[in-house]
Amino acid sequence: PAPRAGAGAAAPTRVRFGLAVRPGEGGVSVAGLTPGSPAAEAGVFEGDIITHVGGTPTPDVTSLQKALDGAGNAAEIVLRVKTANGLRFVVLRP
Repeated sequence: PAPRAGAGAAAPTRVRFGLAVRPGEGGVSVAGLTPGSPAAEAGVFEGDIITHVGGTPTPDVTSLQKALDGAGNAAEIVLRVKTANGLRFVVLRP
């Protein structure tokens, strides 16, 4: 079958903690979550935009991956997330 119009969006990239992401407006958009993963358990939702990991801005998927990798095995990782209702902080516990 022929591709649908608008079907040129990049496939989501799987990163750590059960997140599937793609480039978003002002950060990295959550495109999917693994059920029961640290991200899902922390309250990250599909459609959220991750703008920071700790104090590190995440304007693109590569910077998000580097920031999550840099967090290593910390007991808690704080994400700054933009939602339709504004900004909030989410604490991942890997």
